[in-house]
Amino acid sequence: MSLIAYLNGRDIPAAEANVYVGDAGFLQGITISEQLRTFGGVPFQVDAHLDRLFAAVRWLGWEQVPDRGELVGAIQRVVTHNWQQLDPLDDLGVTVFVTPGLYPLYARDDDAHATVCVHTYPLPFRLWAGAYEVGLPLLSSTIRQVSPAAWPSHLKCRSRMHYYLAAKEVRTRDKQATALLLHEDGCVAETPTANVIAHFAGEGLVTPRTNRVLSGVSLAFVRSLATECQLSFGERDLTLTELADADEILLSSTPFALLPVESLDGTCKSCPGPVYRSLLANWNAKVGFEIAAQALQFQDRR
Repeated sequence: MSLIAYLNGRDIPAAEANVYVGDAGFLQGITISEQLRTFGGVPFQVDAHLDRLFAAVRWLGWEQVPDRGELVGAIQRVVTHNWQQLDPLDDLGVTVFVTPGLYPLYARDDDAHATVCVHTYPLPFRLWAGAYEVGLPLLSSTIRQVSPAAWPSHLKCRSRMHYYLAAKEVRTRDKQATALLLHEDGCVAETPTANVIAHFAGEGLVTPRTNRVLSGVSLAFVRSLATECQLSFGERDLTLTELADADEILLSSTPFALLPVESLDGTCKSCPGPVYRSLLANWNAKVGFEIAAQALQFQDRR
């Protein structure tokens, strides 16, 4: 496939989208990123993702970053070109990342500009295609979530050693399991790739407080679906014991949308439960796609 990417103001062959080893994004992991996906070749929730990205860039005080219009155009061009090389029923993941540019040891005074990239990849449906019906096992990790005192939870960044270590630890116990990170006080945080949502009879849907975890774009979309389904949706601290008592546990994330959890630390859950089925059906209706069926259809695509 002849794919393209956007790097620092230019559309180039994707194979040439290289970041210099002296870039602060590589040397220090100082990278703000957004992960989007397409449905039918159309990027989903672009505004929400870019709102979060530019909020992070402003908070960090980075300058020399392309304006929003340029990034929207870059996303559209790269997606349009690359999606045309897929089956028309297949879809792409889209990555947008921004770094502050060269680390000072490598930079001259006239090198003060950000590194900005947009690239795509065929969604790796094989990683989650079967989970829409059977769910994912969730195991709590001893690796703790980074404190908001280190950096604000609203920054979607690539300083992710804690996610890597949590996933590695959990897979020594169960190679198929997803890691669940907790805060230092033992309250539920998130997984390395998804927000956690619990359903309790009499209370409705509950997610950990979004001032303590990354407030996911997909999580916000689930909140809107819940409103349409007349399901209450709230935020509060959740202990691991409380989460284990939930009727259903769900995970929301851009690539797979919504998945059920089949067990938490070995305790089986209702999976897939009626709340999950209702929310996923409404998501399907919103995007005009059978999300689970698409994943099954293309799980063996290379």
